[in-house]
Amino acid sequence: MKKQTLSVIMIVLLAACQPAITPTEPPTAIPHPLPTPVSTSAPTPVPTPVITETLADSVRLVQGLWFNPSHGGLTMSINGGSESSSLTYSVYEMAGFYLVSQGTAKFEDGKFTYLTDDYHCINSAEAAYEIYIIKEDGFITGMRQQLDGSDACADRLDANGFVYHYSGLAALPAGIERPPKTGGEVFGLWYSETGLLLDYHLGRIDVKTGNADIAFTLHWTRADPWMQMGTGTAKYENGKFSFLTGEGACEGNAEATYEISLIVRNDKVIGMHPQVVGDDPCADRKDALNNRIIRRVNP
Repeated sequence: MKKQTLSVIMIVLLAACQPAITPTEPPTAIPHPLPTPVSTSAPTPVPTPVITETLADSVRLVQGLWFNPSHGGLTMSINGGSESSSLTYSVYEMAGFYLVSQGTAKFEDGKFTYLTDDYHCINSAEAAYEIYIIKEDGFITGMRQQLDGSDACADRLDANGFVYHYSGLAALPAGIERPPKTGGEVFGLWYSETGLLLDYHLGRIDVKTGNADIAFTLHWTRADPWMQMGTGTAKYENGKFSFLTGEGACEGNAEATYEISLIVRNDKVIGMHPQVVGDDPCADRKDALNNRIIRRVNP
């Protein structure tokens, strides 16, 4: 009996010496990321513009700047008084910038008649073309010349029926303003309502950042032939266009910076809205650019 009692005491003592057993806690659950909702809505479609084409009924409709993308890019200016049928014109090949045609003309009853030509068509007789004005949603976007009769000038005849892109004094359609995605969107031809044509050439572009070095030429297009106003260099960096050097126009006051917004309509860049940062010491440049809508000439 003593032996059994002693055994029970030993078992109790051994049990008391054992460490307490802590209940095991379940592991913390790691939440799974919620799936990204997938849009089932279709992208907003680009509206289809209403395009009309009518015979020009006013000399004001044919005046301005007209761009023909053939032959490296031909730009035609048509100038004259507000209601005068007497006109002058110039045609420039923009890739190398040289004058290919320049002379006098008249506009009557929807017809543009070449009277004289001092270059390629100097020995050709007069020729008349009907002028059809193209509008998108009521805004002038282009014109088409249609031969009325015959034309002995092969160069003029080559453009018969071709659609020219418009830049002039008529209203520009409204669009969405956004910063340029890259400096490459700034290159090309731009037309100010003051009559200044800005030709921004590619200097160098950084593919990663979109920043670019630019060379530019300025032309006065309200008289035929045009007058070169100046040349210079600039840079585009992070939404800002900075003029650096200049000869001719703004010489001595070359440096100035403008913040650039592009005007986009139906997924096409149609214009530019520059706004000076600080001030521009060149008053003529500031008047031509600051807070104005600058048209894109080459679409």
